[in-house]
Amino acid sequence: MSKKAFLAELKAALGSGAPIVYVVTHEEERARALIAECVGGADHVMSWTSTRGLDGDASLRLPALAIAAPFPANKRVRVLYDVHPQLAEPHVVRALRDFSLTAKSSGNVLVLVSPIVVIPVEIDRDTTLIDLPFPDAAEAGALFDVELIHFVRTRGFKRDVFVRGALGLTANEISRAFRLASEID
Repeated sequence: MSKKAFLAELKAALGSGAPIVYVVTHEEERARALIAECVGGADHVMSWTSTRGLDGDASLRLPALAIAAPFPANKRVRVLYDVHPQLAEPHVVRALRDFSLTAKSSGNVLVLVSPIVVIPVEIDRDTTLIDLPFPDAAEAGALFDVELIHFVRTRGFKRDVFVRGALGLTANEISRAFRLASEID
């Protein structure tokens, strides 16, 4: 699946009325950027992590509280990162079920981003699962170009060879591989 296909699938899921969208990936930064792109910018998305809380509000570090917190009118998408360890907790599952009951009428959506798929049976029918694909050749090429400008010392590297060799890696792995290759004598 390409970035374009992922964005189309994500947009369809967000617009379908599914209350919960589960994005499977190790690439949190890339997922954040693509979700923001899909909804018209980062200003339309709220983010939660267990260390920062909801948009930096430390009083909302518990996932059940972040799920139940009111949604501002201009931010209908709330992204929870690495919530999978807490999905076994009954109060978190209950908060997700309660959210699912009201999401259809409110138009709000929760997006869970995690490298591990953990979907409690209580919410599996309310959850759309999407895998974020690895960067394709175009994205890998763009990453190579950025690395070339900022970090990589050129020694006659053939761009297309490096791009093909990077397919199947995450964006961070691609960047590190390009930097490493430039340092090896």
